[in-house]
Parts: sequence; structure tokens; C-alpha cells
Amino acid sequence: MSSLFFCKIIVEIQHEKMAKFRALQTKLYSSLDEGYNLPQQLLFFLYKIVVAAGKN
Repeated sequence: MSSLFFCKIIVEIQHEKMAKFRALQTKLYSSLDEGYNLPQQLLFFLYKIVVAAGKN
């Protein structure tokens, strides 16, 4: 197995995580548009959780 092969797998995993993150972000923004006015602090807290989950 070449290291290039592993790099490709890692890149694919990263892309998948980013896609999930973007979907979650879109879902969050669309629910905000529907009138669920979350306090800014709570929104930031949720964002930090999503970012932390993306790094794992």
C-alpha cells in the first residue's frame, strides 16, 4: 500500500465530514429563518460542538 493511497482515503474522509458539517449548518440556518430565534450564545455553543466533532 502506498502512502498516496492513504492520503486519498484521508482526503475523502475530510470531504465527507465537511459535507456533513455544511448540511448541518444549512439545517441550522434554515431553522433560524423559520423563526426559532436562538440566543447568539447558544448558537456559538452549538457551532463549537460541530467544529469539535469535525476535528475527530
